[in-house]
Amino acid sequence: MRTIMCVAMLLSSAGAAFASGGIWCSTEDPAATFEVEAGVTRGMGGPTFNFRGNLEILSRPAGDSLRKTVFEDSNLTQYWLDGKELRLNIYREHEVAQKINSVELTILTKT
Repeated sequence: MRTIMCVAMLLSSAGAAFASGGIWCSTEDPAATFEVEAGVTRGMGGPTFNFRGNLEILSRPAGDSLRKTVFEDSNLTQYWLDGKELRLNIYREHEVAQKINSVELTILTKT
């Protein structure tokens, strides 16, 4: 009897299994280098978590505030993850000497 109750409890608690995974993208080009990564949950439209990244625009002067940009969760403004297609739009503003500069990085890829 105890075995039947244990099996019934296990079966009733077994639902659809949800997991998380990750996405990452990086490149090194003569114009720029970047790396981004995030965790992705299953369900609820595939929301991301722990998004982070960095971008270096090599053509900018060494002291320019836009040469190196670090991204965090709030900078991932749009994402699309559907089957074999991934699109990310990343945006960050810099305020330097009462002047606002911005950097936008758009990644379009397919597996």
